[in-house]
Amino acid sequence: MSYVSKNPRFTTTSVTDSTTGTISSPPSGVDKIINRNGVLYLKNSAGGETPIGSSSGGKNYLAKQSDASAAVGTVSVVAAGGNITVSGTFPNVSSAWYADAGAAAIAISSDNTLRGTSNYLTALTSFSAAGAVYVQTPAFNIDGEDLGKALAVQFDVAGNTTADDWDVVAVRYTSAGVFGELIPVAGIASTTTGTASAQVPTGTTTFRGFFITSSTASDVYSIRWRRRAGAVAIRLDNLIVGPNSVMTGTAITDWISYTPTVTGQGTITLTYAQYRRVGSNLEVRAKWTAGTVDATSLTVSLPTGLNVSTSADALGTGGMVTSYAGAVQGGIFPLLSSSSTAAVYWTHNNSRSGLTALAGNGITQNSSVVTCTFEAPISTYSSNVTMADRAVEEYAWSTNPTTTAGNTQTADGLYSNGPSGTRFYSFASTTANSRTTKYVRFQTAIQATDLVTFEFSEDAGKSWYSASNGFISVSFAGTSIYGVNLVPVSGTTTDYYVQFGNKGYLQSNATYAGDGSAWSVIAGNANYLWRVRKVSGGAAVGFPVGARNVIGDTTGTAVPAGYIGEVITSSVTTATSVGTTGQFFNLTSITLTPGTYLINASAKYNRNSATFSSVDLEIGFSATTGNSSTGLVTGVNLIEKVQDVGLTFTQTPISMPTVYLRYDGTTATMQNGGTLTPTSGVFYLKGYCGVYSAATPQYYCTVTAVRIA
Repeated sequence: MSYVSKNPRFTTTSVTDSTTGTISSPPSGVDKIINRNGVLYLKNSAGGETPIGSSSGGKNYLAKQSDASAAVGTVSVVAAGGNITVSGTFPNVSSAWYADAGAAAIAISSDNTLRGTSNYLTALTSFSAAGAVYVQTPAFNIDGEDLGKALAVQFDVAGNTTADDWDVVAVRYTSAGVFGELIPVAGIASTTTGTASAQVPTGTTTFRGFFITSSTASDVYSIRWRRRAGAVAIRLDNLIVGPNSVMTGTAITDWISYTPTVTGQGTITLTYAQYRRVGSNLEVRAKWTAGTVDATSLTVSLPTGLNVSTSADALGTGGMVTSYAGAVQGGIFPLLSSSSTAAVYWTHNNSRSGLTALAGNGITQNSSVVTCTFEAPISTYSSNVTMADRAVEEYAWSTNPTTTAGNTQTADGLYSNGPSGTRFYSFASTTANSRTTKYVRFQTAIQATDLVTFEFSEDAGKSWYSASNGFISVSFAGTSIYGVNLVPVSGTTTDYYVQFGNKGYLQSNATYAGDGSAWSVIAGNANYLWRVRKVSGGAAVGFPVGARNVIGDTTGTAVPAGYIGEVITSSVTTATSVGTTGQFFNLTSITLTPGTYLINASAKYNRNSATFSSVDLEIGFSATTGNSSTGLVTGVNLIEKVQDVGLTFTQTPISMPTVYLRYDGTTATMQNGGTLTPTSGVFYLKGYCGVYSAATPQYYCTVTAVRIA
């Protein structure tokens, strides 16, 4: 150790690994640095130990394994539902890496595909659709603050070439290492025959998801990657498991076009109509040419599923300008009605009836050109929404190797995505008034509010910088072009041109317009990388909200169509005759739009003086009308009452098991894998009654579908 003035400078230092040993607490007001299994902690005078460093909300339970710098060691074998060996006690438990086959299932690889110069590389020898081929991290325990909550899971990944070949799942064990359960990680669900969990994305990218922990403080967890199909290995780096950062903010969306219903105006010619959300309010702007106006109230409908939130008639914010009697007329204001909330009415400042909705022919004339804007509070909107704990980011870069001056890459598919970026090529650096142009494509559309920047790294991707004046960024001197410029590709919503100036990456020549620093100086050097970054800041997204921290709707109002919690129901509340004896018939029906639903149904049969030779009463949920049992499976979407009802019963209820239904607009899949194929989304509650004579039995029924996704 050397000294500079009064401040010590440490050239090297070492901290002995204390593993799980007891370390004495420092005096009051002092922290002690300790090493436990390669992770540095600060121990305070009260005995508390806090990991040094921050990630994913200030904590990373995989800090030791995060950057592939700590040796993997011996990979132990564990069965899919088997037990592991855990050493130490909270908060310092540890275990080996585990795999279904052990030995060489995972190792550190010297490679810069992801971050730095090394990462983890899997070496599994087979695959299993049921998730029985895998590798998993050493076990970790969690703080009491994170019990029963969502823990974020994040890692960089490369090498997966086919969707659904790999997935990732959390595993819970007791403190003794006894297997507890597989916990799904949120994401695009895999199609495994076992516990479905999030698919590992393809390409070179960053995965983000979360899982819900148990409420048992002594439990330990591991993250398991399962190869379900294929033969490719994957690379992993920057492993993070930690608490989510949940923030709130105001939701502001882009303008969205829609076609409103306008009454009181005859048949209109719509020029445009758009809406957007701003916090708890909806903003609308529209323009049309009236047809033959009439005495119907002038109204403009809201987008489907939205309703004005108002307990009394009130003036809205906004206005309307129109032509009337050959002159431009204003002073027209939106009127929010408490009795009809799916549309906005209009009134005039010359009205002497207070808040009275006026007719179309009282505000405009035939063929009037009408322009309006209005703002209204919406019953299902909140001023604050849960936001992402970081901006939503995407990265893109080109793999086309052409370096010819003036060459422009087309949409040839030679581009990729992910945070790793790519090396520079040796572009021509002596050609004036020319650029070599590369093509990049983002995975999602570029919005007007997105920020798109060119980034470069000088240390193999450990640090990234935006292009700044004097280095990499575009500059001009006469006909000489230096650095890099970004240009959107016309006619696309996802693509950009990246233009590399053909006088070099830096205008460094003392001679005006002379040759600059040549691209060949940094070309092919693994330390110099580039990428294009798109940031959609403040987007309201699902990650990292967990199932246990989503705030429910406390308004008590009906959930709009298409939203989670929407209810679709149909009931028969008066005694209705059953169908032909011994045949299936329709009790009632409902119409569903694509989504995931829980279906519940019940019926009550009245004998109604009928004579039964045997009793067979049934209800089921089907997509086929009339006398058909197609798609009905006993115990899944069909229930029977046969032996427990006497021949002279008066009435008897019957309930169907809850049906889990995923409907994609064409086929509906039930929990047992059975399918139904509806016409135009119509599903039927089926009945069956036999064998009767002399009179006709009757029924009452109800069927309800609740949207859960």
